[in-house]
Amino acid sequence: MSPGKTPKNNLQFLSFFINTIKAVHDNADLVRASIATVGNEHRLGANEAPPAIISIFIGSHMTSILEELKKRVQPGKFDENDKDELKLDIHNKIPDLMQHNTDRNRTSPFAFTGNKFEIRTVGASQNCSAPMIVLNTIVANQLRQFKQDVDACGLSNVRDTPRALDFYVSDKTKKLFSDNNVLTEAELDARHDIQLDHYSKMLQIESRVMGNLAYNHVLPVAIEYQNELLNNIRGIKEINDDEDLYGPQKELIEKISHHIKEVRANAKAMVDERKKANELEDTKDIAIAYCDKVKAYFEPIRYHVDKLERIVDDRLWPLPKYREMLFIR
Repeated sequence: MSPGKTPKNNLQFLSFFINTIKAVHDNADLVRASIATVGNEHRLGANEAPPAIISIFIGSHMTSILEELKKRVQPGKFDENDKDELKLDIHNKIPDLMQHNTDRNRTSPFAFTGNKFEIRTVGASQNCSAPMIVLNTIVANQLRQFKQDVDACGLSNVRDTPRALDFYVSDKTKKLFSDNNVLTEAELDARHDIQLDHYSKMLQIESRVMGNLAYNHVLPVAIEYQNELLNNIRGIKEINDDEDLYGPQKELIEKISHHIKEVRANAKAMVDERKKANELEDTKDIAIAYCDKVKAYFEPIRYHVDKLERIVDDRLWPLPKYREMLFIR
């Protein structure tokens, strides 16, 4: 994908460059489906870059070149002399590309970095073959069509995995893979079904682990510390019944009680929704249930557990804290 040393090679580079951009632009939903995983729901557009919207970064230098092309290439007003002049102008500007083009903050999901495109949305645990199949197919299809005019269209922002995976079985996707003899409709349906099942099972495991941690680790130590505070208050009262002396401990007990109640209520509701989801038969319905019903309790459970982590005595807390994972004692 590197720029060449002659006008001809640079025009070839520019052709592949533009068609790759259009292929990703026209098939952003399918690219999103190819990187749809449980982990990416937490990552994309949430706690770290890149965003869930499949956009493309090409750098200010290439942007200026394309803007100039758009202005200079006017239908009906472009003769052979104009073409030769444009070829030379493009050739003179593109060699600077390697020095000027970079995405320093790494926030773009699909970026051109001087001599290659990078797709940065693939999850750490994900096999990269799925997005590579999609990218190779859509670019090959786009090179066959080689359209020069790009119709403006809105950006798709599918936030969850089950609905993103539906683009694998859309009519557009099936025609794309069928026309290029890559995957049949049956193979796409199979991939769709397998990915949905994998999604559900991953969330089922995550839900079971979260429930286990809440019931068997977090709640017991929170109650233990609460009892220690209660014993402390009783001891103070035996000496002096002045509430100012044990008021802070009483306030801590009330906070702990609130968070214990919320953790238990949300964990129980999560388990109930998981049982309902497991009773469903359709793979898509199960995935949607885990996405909309089960996973919905992850955040509130985590919120109240985080609050307890800050209150409960460190010597009792059974799980590693973020600061301990970052800076091991």
